[in-house]
Amino acid sequence: NCSETPRLFSPPPEIAEQGAVPTMQYVRSAVESGQPSTTMLLAAIGDGESGKTSMINALTSDEDVSQRIHEDARTVGIDIREWKPAIEQELTFRIMDLAGQAVY
Repeated sequence: NCSETPRLFSPPPEIAEQGAVPTMQYVRSAVESGQPSTTMLLAAIGDGESGKTSMINALTSDEDVSQRIHEDARTVGIDIREWKPAIEQELTFRIMDLAGQAVY
C-alpha cells in the first residue's frame, strides 16, 4: 500500500506553460506548505556476488563491518529492511537488497 508515500512532483504543465514567474510561485508555495520527508529508499542493484549485501550489512552494523556471507545465505529474490542511522533518529531508510543472479 503506497497511499501514504509522498510523491515527487514538478510543476504541472499548465503552470509551467505560464512562464517562469508562475512556475516559481508554484514551487515556493509547495516548499512553504510541504513537510520534509523522513523516509528514504535505498536500493542495492548489481551483479551477483558484487558485495551489495555486504555493503548494506556494513552500513547498518554498529561496527561498520560485514561478516562473510556464506553461499547458503545469499539473497534470494529481494531482501527488504528498515534502518535508522544512529546519528539521525528522525530519518528512516527502507533498504531493498536485490539478488543479482541471472536466475532472479
